[in-house]
Amino acid sequence: MKSIMHKIEVAQSKQDAERLAKLAHTIWNQHYVDIIGQKQVDYMLATFQDQDTIYQQILDGQNYFILWDSDLGDVGYSCLLPENNELKLSKIYVDSASKGRGFGKLMLEHAIQFADQHDAKRIWLTVNKYNHASIEWYKRQGFVVIEEVVADIGAGYVMDDYVMALNLIE
Repeated sequence: MKSIMHKIEVAQSKQDAERLAKLAHTIWNQHYVDIIGQKQVDYMLATFQDQDTIYQQILDGQNYFILWDSDLGDVGYSCLLPENNELKLSKIYVDSASKGRGFGKLMLEHAIQFADQHDAKRIWLTVNKYNHASIEWYKRQGFVVIEEVVADIGAGYVMDDYVMALNLIE
């Protein structure tokens, strides 16, 4: 009987950045076109999630991780940024074809362990206000909405988000 294995790998190389950019292209086109439209998805991928930008972020010390599964290959990724006793969950994405298998929960547990290693008291993130499925998933994990933000990201586009947080210490 074949055992299914998965692991969360630290992204460090240009090849890892290429894997991340491919994942981003797949996931963003699966999930965000219905929320923000194809033109904004294309802009955001080209501006924030291309191989060179991701590799530069890795070189600048951003903590990218790739979730790999022995049957499915690369299925998700995250980017974790410790800041002032908090952890910004900058990115956490799972391929739609792999959803429902516990990968998101596995990545969140990894983020919580990472937060603990960096003495973070809270994890926070931004999520599009119209990304209802993700908002509900975060709420089930214990996150609460603490703020609404609208950020200009250039080319006439904005990110219309909720800030959600999970307190790690009561």
